[in-house]
Formats: sequence, C-alpha cells, structure tokens
Amino acid sequence: MTKRLQRLCVTKHDKGCAPCISKNLRLREEPNCFFNLTENADKRTSDTFEDFSKLVLGKKEPLI
Repeated sequence: MTKRLQRLCVTKHDKGCAPCISKNLRLREEPNCFFNLTENADKRTSDTFEDFSKLVLGKKEPLI
C-alpha cells in the first residue's frame, strides 16, 4: 500500500486494503478511501457507485 493511500485508509488491522476491497466488491460499493478524496464525502447517504459518481461530478447532494 502506498504512503498516500495509508493516510486515506484508516484500519484497525494490518491486512491492507484486501478485506475492504473484497467487501465493497461483494456489496457493489466504492471503498471509503475513494470517498475521502471527494468534497462533501461526509454528506453522502451511502457508498454506492451512484453516490460516488455524483460526488466526483461535483453535485452537492447524494442520490437518495
């Protein structure tokens, strides 16, 4: 894991990104560290691809 990604991804274990990525793939969601790179990430209502896309495109409200 890169130093930059380590700062974005806070975990309570030393297993790297694999557990999170596996969970997100299973649930069809984006990893939290991706959201942490966007403005207004704290205002999202879910971790869905749609909410992530809306935040990346600069929309202020997540999809509901």
